[in-house]
Amino acid sequence: MPLLASTVSEIANYLNRAFTDYIIPFHFTPTAAATLLLQEGVDWTASRLLFDKEQFLALGLIARRGHTSRMVALGVDPAARRQGVGRDLVRRLLFDARQRGESKMWLEVISQNEAAVKLYQSSGFTIQQELWGFRGSHLEKHTFVPKQLDRPRISLQAVDPFDVAKAITHHAPTDLPWQLSGSHLMHAPPGHEAWRCERAAAIISDPAQDAIAIRGLYTEPHAQRQGHAQRLLTHLFHAFPGKTWKVSIVVPARLAGLFQSLGMTRETLQQFQMVKYLR
Repeated sequence: MPLLASTVSEIANYLNRAFTDYIIPFHFTPTAAATLLLQEGVDWTASRLLFDKEQFLALGLIARRGHTSRMVALGVDPAARRQGVGRDLVRRLLFDARQRGESKMWLEVISQNEAAVKLYQSSGFTIQQELWGFRGSHLEKHTFVPKQLDRPRISLQAVDPFDVAKAITHHAPTDLPWQLSGSHLMHAPPGHEAWRCERAAAIISDPAQDAIAIRGLYTEPHAQRQGHAQRLLTHLFHAFPGKTWKVSIVVPARLAGLFQSLGMTRETLQQFQMVKYLR
């Protein structure tokens, strides 16, 4: 059944059931479910719900861009697990993608979730890269701002997150996960801000909160590998002191050095980015 046949409240209930006992605890209210669907660009007609008569079994959420799709989430109700339901749903989602003429499907999966990794590999998905996350608290104590720049807000310029997202769309590496892409960041929830320092810019979550997420980073192409992103983040840490800073588990491992150099600690969990080519 297409997701389109359900209300947001019903979808929130299905998500909670499908991700019961998940490795990362989730609880979706209708508002949280609506935010997920909007931010992830979920296609309500391509996403699927599985039922046995009236009994919910599983859901698969799909996002689409051109001839490429992404499996945003796939979950099975606890009562239906280990019965091949997940494999059947993956097969249906891939069939639908081929029918739409798509060339590939992407997904991310927690690498420690061995059952899910095996399911996707048995369905033809291959691992492309590891994705890491980071966090750190009171990072202003671990980073240094030169004396002549010791008033960080003077060096920071507030800009429109949409403009930063557009720049990322035009200039970012093509192998970035969807969550770091400009198309994704254009749908950042209310409260998100963007700040620029010299040749770099960042999109962050609401800095009024105790924890701030770094959602996206951009450095002008001709200025890369010159320390601009590091200086930008250093100024942000000093502009908003006493905060916990987080980066979701979507950073390609090859880019980890930036966050580690700023005193951030790598998260225990990591993800695999996987792809299946459909042509």
